Formats: sequence, structure tokens, C-alpha cells
Amino acid sequence: MPEPPDADTSPPEDTTPPADEPEAAAAAVLPPGDPFGNLESVVVGAGTVTASGWALDPDTTDPIIVQMYVDWSANTMAWADLPRPDVEDAFAMGADHGFSLSMDVAPGAHTVCVYAVNVGVGASTAVGCRTVSVLGGNPVGAIDSVAMSVGTVTVSGWALDPDTTAPIIVQMYVDWSANTMAWATLPRPDLDEEYGLGPDHGFSLTMSVSPGTHTVCVYAINVGPGSTTSIGCRTVTVLGSNPVGNIDSVVVSDGVVTANGWALDADTTGPIIVQMYVDWSANTMAWADLPRPDVEAVFGLGSNHGFTLSLPVDPGVHTVCVYAINTGPGTTTVLGCRTVVVGTDCSVQKCVALTFDDGPGPYTSRLLDILQSTGTRATFFLVGERISGYPSVVRRMGDLGMEVSNHSWNHADLTTLTTSQIAAQLSQTSAAIESVTGRRPTLMRPPYGARNTTVDAVAGQQGLAVILWSLDTLDWKYPDPARIRSVVATGAVDGTIVLMHDIHSTTVDAVPGIIADLRARGFTLVTVTELLGSPRRSMRREGSRVVPATTHRPGEACALHSTAQHHRWLPSRAWRAGSSLSPGRAAPGRPHGVRLSCGRPARSACTPPACSRHTSSRTGSVWRSTWSTSSPANAVASPPALTRAFPHRMPAAGHDGSLTTTRWPGETRSSAG
Repeated sequence: MPEPPDADTSPPEDTTPPADEPEAAAAAVLPPGDPFGNLESVVVGAGTVTASGWALDPDTTDPIIVQMYVDWSANTMAWADLPRPDVEDAFAMGADHGFSLSMDVAPGAHTVCVYAVNVGVGASTAVGCRTVSVLGGNPVGAIDSVAMSVGTVTVSGWALDPDTTAPIIVQMYVDWSANTMAWATLPRPDLDEEYGLGPDHGFSLTMSVSPGTHTVCVYAINVGPGSTTSIGCRTVTVLGSNPVGNIDSVVVSDGVVTANGWALDADTTGPIIVQMYVDWSANTMAWADLPRPDVEAVFGLGSNHGFTLSLPVDPGVHTVCVYAINTGPGTTTVLGCRTVVVGTDCSVQKCVALTFDDGPGPYTSRLLDILQSTGTRATFFLVGERISGYPSVVRRMGDLGMEVSNHSWNHADLTTLTTSQIAAQLSQTSAAIESVTGRRPTLMRPPYGARNTTVDAVAGQQGLAVILWSLDTLDWKYPDPARIRSVVATGAVDGTIVLMHDIHSTTVDAVPGIIADLRARGFTLVTVTELLGSPRRSMRREGSRVVPATTHRPGEACALHSTAQHHRWLPSRAWRAGSSLSPGRAAPGRPHGVRLSCGRPARSACTPPACSRHTSSRTGSVWRSTWSTSSPANAVASPPALTRAFPHRMPAAGHDGSLTTTRWPGETRSSAG
């Protein structure tokens, strides 16, 4: 504790008590020594500071001098002679030892110290110091809290003016225009203790505001000298009747997609239900009741509004949407949607899809052993009538993450059948696959690659996308493992769909070498859905190379079918729907002799751009698509792709799914498949 200057701490000469005053009692109670006391309070006013307490010296029962310093320079002194019977009771040194010292000080922070000046034996001592903030002529205050409810905002705090102990007016502005005012008259005893200007200086102001983000400011209105001051501004989000929230993250791990975030409804402080949809069909729901104190700090509606939702999903591209379920007035709202890639993202990595037709057969189990031991996924196009002979093999395909797809019931040329016969071929096979694996297939490959508009339409009605190939190993014609391996090694490029048959032992013999060769060249082996489902990726030719080029729509099921005899550089990425390439007429930047097959809905025949108009509507959780047409019925159909970013999915009931354009001139039918 700093000592005051020597000159100031010496008591005046006339402070010796009169000779006729007795001193015997003090000596009996306290031994001679230094003075002592207590600084009990320091109160600030408008440009003033007042220190109060008591002080005495054991060498005398008379009052002594106390001296107050502000910032160890300016000072004042007085006799500690105010009545303090409590001090007399404690020390039996007389009752008049209280003091109250006041000084004028500039506004701001100051250190106030009080010293007891010694009498007789001993030295002057400090009885205490305090740091205070002295007010000027302007009002002061603070915003303690801002609370929002449906269509309102409430601001609470305090305000006072050092020129008066009475309440003052506070005024609240929203967006610097709409405003309200009130007296700051609410009880705040803590302020009286700190400023000594009375306890009634609290306020609470409420205004009606529209939902949205607003700036709220509060002003303390000046009284006497000084000017009105702002005591703070806040940016707030005011709620309407609909629930609000946010998706903080969507994470994919081990085939499970998990969404995290928060949601609340202004009509309740309790948790609400949130619901997550994957591709607008599979869904799960839960209460948003996890702790989120950050949400409470913003909205003031309690802290338990966080959520975590998880769903298992198949490999491929998926759209994940989360909805906040309404409580009370208002409607359920979507918090947002995210597109996620489950499994390999072939828009980033080089991918090749190995596909096997005509099984299951006696060599399929050995093929699965190879795929499992090498960690490889492949796509199998199964003949329906063969499934009953190998149910455990087909079940194992699904358990290992293989893509199990439709290759008709008995390997018939579907283009020679009636519509009902085609439908039976596909539906019976899909049912057989689902009965064993628990999952209905979404892809089909027509035997021999034989397809027409009828085949495509029936496939679309059953939710099946037509998948062909871009590299035919001709393993059925040349049963030589070394040759099969060489065809794949020399012909595969990024995006290739390889056609093989697991009913041939020589093909299975070639697979280990094929996998090793492709991985040595940096390829990732994936299923067809992973390959074609990777978002926003396709190919173009650049000189003698095929490189990423234009994009296709996420989820659109497509394949390329080469019309040439060799397939050395043909990609299998999907181009935009409506491509019309044929032998002898290659589009700029695209390979010659490649045919595109894409999932798309059938509708009245028309020619672009008349076909391009599309609208969607929702009833509950069901989305419906409407396709407008205006061209003559005999025009060539070129409809837009079925699966788009939002809100469509693969054909379901009500869609007549013509999956491809008309047959190209000069297209040849492969005897494979």
C-alpha cells in the first residue's frame, strides 16, 4: 500500500486533546501503537467520490485525523468525529470515530485510499483503498439480455443519469426506425450499492417486429448537463410461427449417413421432432433434444434443441433432406438438403465397373471368393430362373456389397416379346432377387443387349434403368484367361463398364489378374451405380485421350454401348440426356460410334425444346412430376432425364419409364450379354 507524502501524514500541532480529558480507559484496553480503522464504503456521484468508515488511535480516546487520496495525488482530510457507538462497544475508546470524506474528481476510473493519521507512539497507516468509476454528466447503462418470441423482441437492462437519483427514460429502436420508450423504474438494488443513486433504474422494453433479422438499439435519455447516449445494440433473429433450424453437418461413414444440427419452434420451449429423408423415400425421425446452449443464447427458448439422425444407405449418390416438424401455428419446414456420395466418388477417382452376366452358376461362388479376398465390388446381372438353384450364392452377393441386378427370367430376346411378356420377364426376376437379398434391383441389362422403345418403357415402369457396356471381353467366344485379361488391361479407361460372364470357368480364372492389372494402373473397382451415380462427371475426347468433360445429373442411370468392333478408348460416363450420336456422325468433342442409354420418363412424343418444360408439386411427402408437350404425336421423342437434383427419383408408380432414345441407324446387336 503506498504511503502518503510525509508532510501530509503528520497530524496538526493542535490535535492534542485538552488536558482535562481522561485517557486512562484507552491504556487499559489497547496498548500504545499505530492507528487503525476500516474503509466501509466508497460511493460515486456526478463528478464526486465519498469515502466512509471509522478510525482511531490507541494512544487517545479523542478523534483523529483521516486523510483521503485520489490517485495518490489530490487529497483531503477531516476529523474522524462522527458518532459510531458500535466502535465504542468494540474498543471502549469513545463513540466519535466515524468519518465521511468527499472530493470532486473527473469522470473515469480512480483509486481512492484513506489513511489514519498517527497520534503519539507509532506511525500513520492506510485503512483501505478502492478502485471506482466516477460518472460524468452523461447517462450510463447496459443491455443485460435480448429475448425473442413469435413476432416480438424484448430488451432488458438498466440506465441512470448521475445528475439525478430519479429514474430516466430509455428508448428502443428496431432497424433505426420503429421505436418505443419507457421509464427505467424497475428495482435494481445492485445499482444503488454501486452508484448510490437509488435502486430503481432497471428497464424492460418490448416491440412487435416481423420475422427475420433485425438490429435493436437502446438509448438512455439525458437529464441535466450532458447528452443522450447509446447503451448498446444487438443483431437478433426474430421467429415466426414456422419452426427453424440448421443442418450443421452431413457425414457418411461405413454405409451410414448421419445429419447433425438443431431445430426449434417459437411456439414452444420444448424439443420438436425432426425427420430425415434419403432420396425422398427412406426416412427416420427423432426429437431434437440434445444440449445446444449456443442456440439458447441466441433464441432464449431453452438449450435442448440439437439433433443427430442416422440411416444406412446403399453405395451411390444420395440426396439427404431434414425437416423440422411444426408445433402449433405454422407449417413444417425443410432445414436443408445435401448431396452425399456413399462409397467411391468416381468424379474424383478413376473408376472401372466389372459386370458379370448370365449367373448364378457353378463358378460364381469361386468368383465371390476372389472378389471378397481382394476387397472388390462388382455388378451381377442374374438370370431369374437360375436363382433358385443358387440361393446361398445370391444371398452372399448381397451380403458382400455386390450390386445384384436383373438380366431377365430366361435370357430371352426381349425385343421379340409382347409388352406383357417383357414385364413378366423383368418382374419375376426382380421378385426372385428381392426374395433372397431383401433388396429389389434398380438396374437391368437386356440379354444380347437387345432393346427397343417397348423394352425401355417396360423397364422404366418397373423402376429399372437399362445398363449396357463399353468393353466386351468376348469371353464367351474366346475362353482364354490370358486373352480376357489382355482385353481388359489394354481396353479399360476411366469410366469403363466391362462385360464378362461368370458362367465360364476361364473368365473366373482371369479375374485375379484383371483386378491386379487395373489397380496397378490406378483404377478403383466399383459397382455400376457407384460409377454412373457419381455427380457431375462425364467424358470427352481430347486428341487420342478420353478426359472428364460435360456432366450428367446425379442419380441418372446410364450406359454407353459401342457400335464399333473394338472398344479401346470408349468411355462409359453419361452425357447429357438427348445425345444423338451414331456411326458416321460424331458430335464435337465426343467419341465416334458410342450410344448413350439414360433413365428417363416416357410421355407424349415431341421434339426439343417443346419437351423440356417440367414442373413438380408435392402432396404431403409425395412429389409428382408433370411433363408438358406441344408437338405432333408422330415426332421423335427426346424427353428430359428422369432423375434430377430435386425432387425426383427413379421411376415409381405413375411413371411410364421409357429409358432410352430411339434406336440409332447402323446399330449392331452383340451376341454377348
